[in-house]
Amino acid sequence: MKTRILSIFHNARLRKWLFGLGVLSLSLLAFGLQQAWAQRSALPATLPSPIHPVFAMLDVSGANVLKSGLPVSTMKTCGACHDTAYIETHSFHSDLGLSTYKPTKDSWNASEGVFGKWDPLTYRYLSQEGDRL
Repeated sequence: MKTRILSIFHNARLRKWLFGLGVLSLSLLAFGLQQAWAQRSALPATLPSPIHPVFAMLDVSGANVLKSGLPVSTMKTCGACHDTAYIETHSFHSDLGLSTYKPTKDSWNASEGVFGKWDPLTYRYLSQEGDRL
């Protein structure tokens, strides 16, 4: 038995394989211990946006909604930096089809946009208050 163990250690290929296995085991152990003992660095409460600056959400009177408790006004909030009046009159996204809203009995959709369009999943329309379609 003693000669067999000695012959294993004299085999160069097997010795290299065992050495590599030992190095891999120690590396994994060191990495695992480092991860177990590592402490996460505290992240700041709010990270600055790389795309858009931080801003306060404002209500219709221009007050911070966190203080007033009123709904957000995109015209006041975004209007500090953007031409919201122009965007409102020239953007289909802000209109959502309200300007083309014409309910008819011949069509499932009452407009070209989301407003007044029939939704087959909910079987409903997004329409004006009091609409009886």
